[in-house]
Amino acid sequence: MLKFRSSVIILYIVFTLTSFYSYAQQNVNIASNSAAYILIDANSDKVILEKNADTKLHPASVSKIMTAILAIELGDFSKPCTASSFAVKSIGLGGSNVGIQPGEQIY
Repeated sequence: MLKFRSSVIILYIVFTLTSFYSYAQQNVNIASNSAAYILIDANSDKVILEKNADTKLHPASVSKIMTAILAIELGDFSKPCTASSFAVKSIGLGGSNVGIQPGEQIY
């Protein structure tokens, strides 16, 4: 019985002190329909994944998202906002809007 108990203790110590390594796969293939993308580690500034990272592209909806974030962070929602004719005309052709007219108040 003492021999069995000693064997179990030795096996337990061997398995607990032995390091088991798991290596992450280095080359990851991601199926993406995007023309370009880049993923950077914010702590080390190391590029993790990229596809055509140097290609110049239009920002698409990123500018709309940033506008919304700035409006939420800096806006005063206790008062209505009046759309000026300059703001409405600045949208230009092809720009997206919700049909705001000059002088219209937005709450």
